[in-house]
Amino acid sequence: MLEALDVTVLVAQHKLLHRISLSLQPGELIALAGAGGAGKSTLLRTLAGELSPKGGCVKLNARPLFLWRLRDRARLRTLLPQGGAAAVGFTVLEAVLSGRHPHCEGVSGPRDLRVARQALRFLELGGLEDRHVLTLSEADKARVCLARAFAQLWESRAGEGRFLLLDEQPAARDPVLLEAMLCAVRRFARERHAGVLAVLNEAAPALRHADRALLLARGALVAQGAPAEVYATAPRAEDEALRRLARRHARAPHLEHAAHHAQALPA
Repeated sequence: MLEALDVTVLVAQHKLLHRISLSLQPGELIALAGAGGAGKSTLLRTLAGELSPKGGCVKLNARPLFLWRLRDRARLRTLLPQGGAAAVGFTVLEAVLSGRHPHCEGVSGPRDLRVARQALRFLELGGLEDRHVLTLSEADKARVCLARAFAQLWESRAGEGRFLLLDEQPAARDPVLLEAMLCAVRRFARERHAGVLAVLNEAAPALRHADRALLLARGALVAQGAPAEVYATAPRAEDEALRRLARRHARAPHLEHAAHHAQALPA
């Protein structure tokens, strides 16, 4: 299981996440929703270990994330950021094979090559092995990035959960491509028993593919549960989060304003 326990994240004294608690189980797909600036990418980066929480803890398979060696951590979780991470100057097979680095001693072997090809076939990219990534369409580049992530998480030791953290992708602007990628992600979660947390701001794909949904607003988790319920209540939950934030800060500007006028009064 991948879990956040009362996680708070500060960057340059700005609170980006506030006391977030959640869990992701192997085999399930969770949709993550929220307006721009809600903290979705920050949450994914924190769960991946790229950001360290100021308070609380992230655990991977019941062990605090910071106690894992980087290589062991990389075998069990990966983050696919916005825009993907296709390797420039590589063939498709080489790009996907790079996802096997945490599993080999610097030099990939026959097993790694076999897994990379299985990941390509999983996404129906087997015929593109020798193509250079830069010659591909944007849709195929997105699928190559996903195949690399699949190759990284393809296998694990007994009892170890694996987790894919999927930030919003360019595919989200193409409904047909997004549907194809989500079908592949859903199938990967079930067949390879990996947990997936994916940013999905639109309700329709989340309702078709997600087991659960989470809603972030202003760095706080304001709703979680069945996708239909979370997406239906999203505007109201986000508005309430904004009202709580306004109430929290309402007094500070008032005092600052009063202090300014007090200084302007004659002695």
